[in-house]
Amino acid sequence: MSQLIDRARGVLESNDRGGFTVPSAKLYPHQWNWDSGFCAIGWRHVDPRRAARELEMLLRGQWQDGLIPHIIFNPDGHYEPGPAQWKTRPAGGEPGGFTLALIWS
Repeated sequence: MSQLIDRARGVLESNDRGGFTVPSAKLYPHQWNWDSGFCAIGWRHVDPRRAARELEMLLRGQWQDGLIPHIIFNPDGHYEPGPAQWKTRPAGGEPGGFTLALIWS
């Protein structure tokens, strides 16, 4: 069991992007709502404060109407279709002062 925990911690740490965990280091450079929830469960077993940070980072993208986006785009990563495809900027309601484009499922 100790080896399994060490390996799981290694995966979480290698995919940590300074407060949020990417689901795949090479394919998805952004924070995904669904994955962050499961990563928080994993982090809870190795570092409860880091688990809380995962969820705090997700909530930074919460819209004024309460919506929590499906993706919070990382400006350093590329992914298609990107934020422009979803045209969320003119929709209104995005978090005040938040500079990243957001989409939801």
